[in-house]
Amino acid sequence: RLKPWFAPGTVLVDEDYRTLELPGLPLTPPRLEVSAPWAPGDVLAFAESWSAVRAYREETGDDPLPSLAAELSPLFPDPTRPLLFRMPLYLRVQRL
Repeated sequence: RLKPWFAPGTVLVDEDYRTLELPGLPLTPPRLEVSAPWAPGDVLAFAESWSAVRAYREETGDDPLPSLAAELSPLFPDPTRPLLFRMPLYLRVQRL
């Protein structure tokens, strides 16, 4: 829903940096991820840090976070009990 408000360069993240042209011989990096227990408030705080949320607010005058909070509600039966949040870290590694 916020896709149109993200900066154009974020497409590189969506593509796992696969389309980024780099010199050298590609190497296969290990799979990495960040994980942490997050409650709904943590997810919303993370989303609020996105530049797309600021751009959306500026352009529409509306706040997308209440809608996101409503979408998160069924995923957190007990909003005081955090769930494990996992986010992959994408690397492009080249031998020069």
